[in-house]
Amino acid sequence: MTDMSGATSGLPCLKKSTSYNLSYVGARTDARDGIAMKLIRITRKSALPPALRLSRGKPRAFLEWATLRRWGKVPEWELGVVGYLLRVAREEAGLTQRKLAERLGVSQQAIAQAERWQSNPTVELIRRWAEACGATASIRLTRPRPRR
Repeated sequence: MTDMSGATSGLPCLKKSTSYNLSYVGARTDARDGIAMKLIRITRKSALPPALRLSRGKPRAFLEWATLRRWGKVPEWELGVVGYLLRVAREEAGLTQRKLAERLGVSQQAIAQAERWQSNPTVELIRRWAEACGATASIRLTRPRPRR
């Protein structure tokens, strides 16, 4: 593989601040004008080490996540998606976004935003949310067990 760190001249669709890997795919000759071309594959380098890279390019939709959770098939790193857990608590309490918003004294849009994959609600909101849904919230910090 060839390293291409920001050298994007001739390739206007690539960002100059991003590093890319180039790999040779093959060669081809254009049938119309006989020009020989080398075919390359361009992939963006990841800043994370391979063990920490996510296998998904974008977040799961809630319905897919909830189904996998029900089947016990959600990857471990996806189990703590706070926004989706808040939505599950609300739905299990039988509340609509509007009803929960009234109980919490916020807008329905704030509830919808908190239920997204990438939401970052405060601990206070989580505590009030759980109370409004008739549940309790707890945060547990654990240390990984040493490998032997």
